[in-house]
Amino acid sequence: MCIKRKHPHYFILNVPIPALASLLLIMAALLTGCGSPPLSPANRNYGKSIQEPGENALSAKASTQPPKSLSEAPATGNLELASFKPDFLIEQAGDTTNVSLGSLRLFLPLGWQMEQHISDEGIPQYILADCHSQWENDEIIGHREGYEHEIVITPYRVSQLPVSSLQLAAEIRELFPESILYGIKGTGKTDILMGCWFFGENRRSKEEEYFIFSETSSDAIELFHIKEGNFDVTCHENDIESFWKLIDQKLVLINEGDSIVNRIIKNGQPIEYYYLLNGSTSAPLLMVMQDDSGEIALYGKDSYETSFFDFQPKSMSPKELEVIDINNDGYDDILCRYWLLPPSNSTLDFSDPSVFEGYIWDVESNGFVYISGEQMLTEYGEVWEEQRQRQAAAQKGNLIPSDLVSYLSEYLLKGHDEFREIMLPLVSDRELTSEEVIDLAKDNPDIKNDMLSIIAYNGAGVWLKVDADNDGIEDIFLCEYLGGTLGLTTYRLFTGLGNEKYKLTSTHVSIKEEFCFIQWEGKNYLAITTWEFRNKTINGISLECYESGAYLGGTWLAITAKENPDARDIQISYPGKEKYPLLENALKNPVMQYQSGGQLPPGSAEQEIAAGTASGDLGDAQNIQPGDSGSPSSDASGDAQPDAYSNYNRMCDMDNDSVPEEYKVSLWQTTNYYTVDQLSFETADAGLGEQIYQLTADDSSLGIPSNLWVDMTEYGNITYILYEDGLYDFHICGYFISEKDSRKLIQADCHIQTEITPQAISPAARAGY
Repeated sequence: MCIKRKHPHYFILNVPIPALASLLLIMAALLTGCGSPPLSPANRNYGKSIQEPGENALSAKASTQPPKSLSEAPATGNLELASFKPDFLIEQAGDTTNVSLGSLRLFLPLGWQMEQHISDEGIPQYILADCHSQWENDEIIGHREGYEHEIVITPYRVSQLPVSSLQLAAEIRELFPESILYGIKGTGKTDILMGCWFFGENRRSKEEEYFIFSETSSDAIELFHIKEGNFDVTCHENDIESFWKLIDQKLVLINEGDSIVNRIIKNGQPIEYYYLLNGSTSAPLLMVMQDDSGEIALYGKDSYETSFFDFQPKSMSPKELEVIDINNDGYDDILCRYWLLPPSNSTLDFSDPSVFEGYIWDVESNGFVYISGEQMLTEYGEVWEEQRQRQAAAQKGNLIPSDLVSYLSEYLLKGHDEFREIMLPLVSDRELTSEEVIDLAKDNPDIKNDMLSIIAYNGAGVWLKVDADNDGIEDIFLCEYLGGTLGLTTYRLFTGLGNEKYKLTSTHVSIKEEFCFIQWEGKNYLAITTWEFRNKTINGISLECYESGAYLGGTWLAITAKENPDARDIQISYPGKEKYPLLENALKNPVMQYQSGGQLPPGSAEQEIAAGTASGDLGDAQNIQPGDSGSPSSDASGDAQPDAYSNYNRMCDMDNDSVPEEYKVSLWQTTNYYTVDQLSFETADAGLGEQIYQLTADDSSLGIPSNLWVDMTEYGNITYILYEDGLYDFHICGYFISEKDSRKLIQADCHIQTEITPQAISPAARAGY
């Protein structure tokens, strides 16, 4: 049963995925970033200085003092920065573009360009763009629209600089709070920090940040804050596609060109991560975690020489650590989860207390106290009470109204057209156009990141607007397919915050399916057509729901086979004039006992061959497997191998010529979206292989061949082939095979009655990444 509609969101079998060609044509307006369009080639400045607006003060400690003159070294003290207008010079030298920006030097290879930009706050910025040029015969023939990712460089003058590198890290963390901040371990004093010693990483937007310090000839210090968009979004046309590769190739220089910036972290230097704790209290702290050992040290504000509290948490990486107020006492605590935190994390969703633990800040001891996951839930469970109630509801399977389950169950078995007619009036979502998605992406980094990934990987996405979590604010729902024969898709929910702002809050994976949101009694539910992967047959529909931006699970209305003997409708027929009652008796057991997807044992005429048994001339193998046309292939066993061990597992006189044949019967199992499980038959006898292939081809309308066995009867050795037809039905055909021809003697048709069995879907059933 398919859910179809005038504008369906298909991801099933032969339904084409929506194209995004129109998206590529209008990407340029989005990708320039920072709220201002790029300069046209005519407006770009080459070989001359660009005049820019005035300065903006930025300080870790509020200060009304004017910034130091550019001709002076910075004073010692809390970090004070001010945006300023550096000299900006661009010169062309053959295929290389030389850029001078204050004391920073860049040598841009072919395909890169740099443009001036003024932010909405009036701060001078410079956009470095990798245009991902199209190449042909070593020449640029144009730019590939839609593949640019932006690198924004914001220059600051350092008028005051701390002595301690840890204090500098703390104040950088305060000034640039969005990213995870890390740097070179044990640098000590800031007077050796010229170059790129601090890095930022934003897991949500997949942005990277670089903090490059540079010195002028007059001893002034400049900081270049560089933010790079997701550089996974590439078309792999250029050798250099990211800022870190520019550094890697020694194309970034500081100190007015006197020093090459090295990406020191890449050279195996140990690093440390920096976190600010208790920022809203009178006693903020800097927490430093060593990447190699996991050891954590705490420093008080303005006391960076010696840590006052050190401890070794359970083995974990910084990406498994989250700073959060676990017990709601106003002080930050540490939550440790021993799996990679997904970017979409926004709720505390714990199903197994053994895989998380924490450290609670204890005011009296002025340090952290360990707390296990179970203890955390016991003592501070009210923090997650709402979440725990949602989990309990999911486990009970009562997230979906029982009357909705009953209503859909009534029609699910009635046929495709009838089920479609009752589903269409319930559809409550609206599919967005490419232009609408691009417009949303301008102010929503989470949406932009996924949109760019879809384009970069030549994937596809269906974007819906719907109040998915039923809070009264419309959300954005995405089904994303980035390619691959397995047909994996990712469902993402961007929860609406109001005023067209959205945040990624839920991610779970699935395979290509038909889906939509339906509304029942004022609430929206995600409806997904499900199918059996091995034979690509629809086996039910799932009803799933969201609450407060989180995926809760739901109920699967599974089409299941009735178990009682009366549920099997069996018909026996004889294609010829003659009847074979003994064969009919022999089929009673398989037609009454066979379960869909099962494998039957060898027949009474067959002898099993143990693995590794010596075999004679194998000749050319015939292999009945799914392929472009389903025809036999001979690549399974190769040519004659007189001294080889047997590739076969059975032996009998299948063609009734008094000479036994060796062959292999197995099930070819699908590993992708486009094929199905199918009988595999391999034999050294090319003629016999062709006969088996022809029999299955002639009876292909019966279904997919899945089992073969040979029984000894008074009519000779009879070869049976079982064909699966749909979800549970099957047919068994008995053939008499001779050297010259073959004919069908009997056919048993089994139709199995079905029913709807509701089954609970837990959040873990569709685990995210």
